[in-house]
Amino acid sequence: MTLLQESPTLSRRKSKTFRVAFIGTTVSGVMKYRMGNFAWTMRKFPNVETVLWPYSAGTTMQNPWQVDMGSRPDVMQTIDHLCDMADVVVWQTLDFPHSWDLWQSMKLRHQKPFLMELDDYVSDIPPDHDAYEHYKGTRHHIIMAQMTHSDGLIVSTPYLAEQYKGHNSNIFVVPNSIDFKEWKTLWSRKHDRIRIGWIGGATHRKDLEMIAPALEKVLSKYYDQDVWFYCIHGCPEIFKKWDHVYHTTKWSNINLYPRFMNSFKFDIGIAPLEDNNFNRGKSNLRWLEYSALKIPSIVSPLPDFARVIEDGVTGFLAYTEKDWVNRLSLLIEAEGLRRGMGEHAHKKIKEDFNVVKISRDYLHILKGFA
Repeated sequence: MTLLQESPTLSRRKSKTFRVAFIGTTVSGVMKYRMGNFAWTMRKFPNVETVLWPYSAGTTMQNPWQVDMGSRPDVMQTIDHLCDMADVVVWQTLDFPHSWDLWQSMKLRHQKPFLMELDDYVSDIPPDHDAYEHYKGTRHHIIMAQMTHSDGLIVSTPYLAEQYKGHNSNIFVVPNSIDFKEWKTLWSRKHDRIRIGWIGGATHRKDLEMIAPALEKVLSKYYDQDVWFYCIHGCPEIFKKWDHVYHTTKWSNINLYPRFMNSFKFDIGIAPLEDNNFNRGKSNLRWLEYSALKIPSIVSPLPDFARVIEDGVTGFLAYTEKDWVNRLSLLIEAEGLRRGMGEHAHKKIKEDFNVVKISRDYLHILKGFA
């Protein structure tokens, strides 16, 4: 099943029923974590009705936000219906003029709380980042206007809340979370070699290249012990030239992603990030995913990792090249440490980043706007 296949409707008003329309505009993974998981969990709560629209960009359907809404009366009719029926409408970022025009007309027509959901710091993207061209000029102005004119902002990290506080007075942090029904039986890692793993998109090329010297030293140091680096989907060219590197461009439908990630059977997960304003706004999602599979992590000490990871217990923070080499070496050599750290991290996210807990807090925020 693809994300999302359901009828994009909300019912007529029912007594005590609270209704939320989540309107997505980004890629399927972001839409699922920032909207889908919450929408599907909230609808299980008493007297709550939610809908997520549209279908995932991962399907064959063209992203409706890339075309003029005047040529898509079906889209306009659906959004008009959702805005009419909902008590609160949550929108992801709009970066096309025609979609911004539609947003303004819907807000004027329906007079409902319109909240904006965003999980990136779009105001300071490094020039060599793949997203730099996309978010500059007119598109950036549209996003900032949407931010200012929305009734509130939903962001994924405290850092983003701090950076955007001058653009909106109602900002709420709703962290990413894990739906344990999707991840709960996926922990087996039976194989001979030790696998250092990374999985993600092509926009992290510079982040991975940052740790290339450390990783090269580790693979050389443990060459005879069959230690490998598994680089899934967004692998820079520099790694493809080395021995003991497995890389693939295969990707997964987002609903099958937990099983896909588990299939590579990482023993150690890494999440390197260059220290810049854009990356400081990034969430700890990579650590959450590794921890859901009980994989111990080594990560860069940027704000959202450093605030939740207990260094040496639920993960390792690596500040320097020496840190990366030493912490990778520790986890390679100590199976008990790998297992214990993975268990501690799993317990931590189950307590603090469970989708049911976060959805309940999120719903309280939404009801405050109604």
